[in-house]
Amino acid sequence: AKDIIDLAASGYTDFGKAVLDLLVAVAADHGPIVTTGCHRQLVSTFVQCASVFVPLYTPSSALFSSHSSFAGRIFDIARASLAIPEQVSSGPNAAFAFRAKQDHNGVVCLLKLCSGGKGQAAAISSWEAAEALRRDLRGHLAASSSLQQHSVLVLAQV
Repeated sequence: AKDIIDLAASGYTDFGKAVLDLLVAVAADHGPIVTTGCHRQLVSTFVQCASVFVPLYTPSSALFSSHSSFAGRIFDIARASLAIPEQVSSGPNAAFAFRAKQDHNGVVCLLKLCSGGKGQAAAISSWEAAEALRRDLRGHLAASSSLQQHSVLVLAQV
């Protein structure tokens, strides 16, 4: 099976465009992801999907010119998601973990956005983004955090 980078590089731009159009619509200003009261599972699923498709909106992607600001939008959503606890111990939300394997989905997304892969440039690499992440990390180190320790360590690597 081909990975996303191979698909994007080998002419599957219709597939990539359809995926990006869907992600852009869901993350729009009045889309379900940014609406007050959005369920944690929808945000989790969105951030996880956005993480998988990062190679489609990096500067080396054929689709970048039409989606150049989308990486910044995902960066903001992933940062905001750091306030969502990885696990809720009781109640109806206890069934909806906010993680991929063991790490918080927002942290994983930030890691993928800020570190290129397979020779690709990072989707996010500005000084301002680095400063914002440092502030986030300090906040999670200084107070009781919505992140578990292993996710704080991954955030420190970003």
